[in-house]
Formats: sequence, C-alpha cells, structure tokens
Amino acid sequence: MAVDVREALQALTDKHREVLELGYDDDLSQSQIARRLDIPLGTVKTRTYHALRALRVELGQRGIHG
Repeated sequence: MAVDVREALQALTDKHREVLELGYDDDLSQSQIARRLDIPLGTVKTRTYHALRALRVELGQRGIHG
C-alpha cells in the first residue's frame, strides 16, 4: 500500500506534492512550510486543502479508501 500512496503522490502537481511532503515527511508546520517556501501562510493552507482532495481522488482510483 505504501507504493500506491507514493504513486498517488507523484500524480499530484509539484506544488501540491511539495506542501504535503514538507508537512508529513519533514514534519513541518504550515507556518514553517510558508517560511521555507517564502509564500504566504494562506497559500500553504489552500495548497494543502487542494492537495489532500486530489490525493483522496488518486487513492480512490487505486482502490484505497479511508
């Protein structure tokens, strides 16, 4: 299943994947992500929201629901 999740992540846009990876893999808060990427906090929140929605769709297409 981990391979399926990584494949689903690769299907996201670079910007969406980036905020998720920084948040989950690097364990950064949204404020830390905003500073790291030099973008507004609101942009991080919006990208995270849309990234999680897109990831849910990608996982669903791979038969992973949860």
